[in-house]
Amino acid sequence: MDSTNASEINKIAANLLEFAGKIGEYRENNFDKISDKENESLKTMQTSILDYADELYTQSAIKVADEIQDSLKNINNLVEDINKTYTDLKGIQNAIDIATSIVNVGVSIISQNPGSIAKSFSNLVSVCNK
Repeated sequence: MDSTNASEINKIAANLLEFAGKIGEYRENNFDKISDKENESLKTMQTSILDYADELYTQSAIKVADEIQDSLKNINNLVEDINKTYTDLKGIQNAIDIATSIVNVGVSIISQNPGSIAKSFSNLVSVCNK
């Protein structure tokens, strides 16, 4: 059942439960018509089918846990990728900010405004220290 998913296993188990229920109904509706040996045989069969259904539900729960583990691993990998991308984007944004500050220094120098030149250099130092 390795290729079967938890939902499919649950459907099989539900079908087994329904079948076991039908056997129980048959036993109840025909109690007076069947022999004690037949009743015992049907009871044993019903119990076995219920046990199989329980086992399938257990396997389904294990399968769900495995699927959750796989999903969690995928989510963790995605978070790592997002964090790396965010770090890369911060680096790119920092490079853009530095380039913009350098351009502002150039514009300030061209304007020959000492206050603007000092402010643009101060901004450049501030951006480089981020």
